Amino acid sequence: DVERLLRTADPHDRVLVLLGAHAGLRASEMASLTWQRLDLTAGTLTVTGKGGKTARVKVSGSLRRALVELQQLEPERAHVLRVRTQSGLYKRLQSLCYEAGVRFEGRGVHGLRHHCGTKLEASDGLIATSRHLRHSSLDTTAIYTKRNEASAPSAVDAW
Repeated sequence: DVERLLRTADPHDRVLVLLGAHAGLRASEMASLTWQRLDLTAGTLTVTGKGGKTARVKVSGSLRRALVELQQLEPERAHVLRVRTQSGLYKRLQSLCYEAGVRFEGRGVHGLRHHCGTKLEASDGLIATSRHLRHSSLDTTAIYTKRNEASAPSAVDAW
């Protein structure tokens, strides 16, 4: 679904999707993100999340390219995204899902964060995923990951 959204997205929507699906940002973090909080050379961005905690988040290569493209289109904008409210982001993603033929119900902007958790946990494990999503509890991170237990190899079998 994320790939379908990205194929349909314009430069603004591409950044919106990737901020959620790759950086794992919450809607409030997306809406408030300014260009000053990005370090594209280092491949990081800084957010202030839940509880007023500030954290540095790694930026994927595709998100970095999308951000560079967007910055070149609108170099004078202070905020990264045009949409500045959580409800506005929700509506924009809903429209993009409709355009891309992707089911939206029950997902919303937070569904992109769940995608990030599932994808990252499969490659880097639960602890790395917890750090990237900025969770204080591994139990919370586990909710974000959707393992297919039937297809997961069992380490015990190899002992």
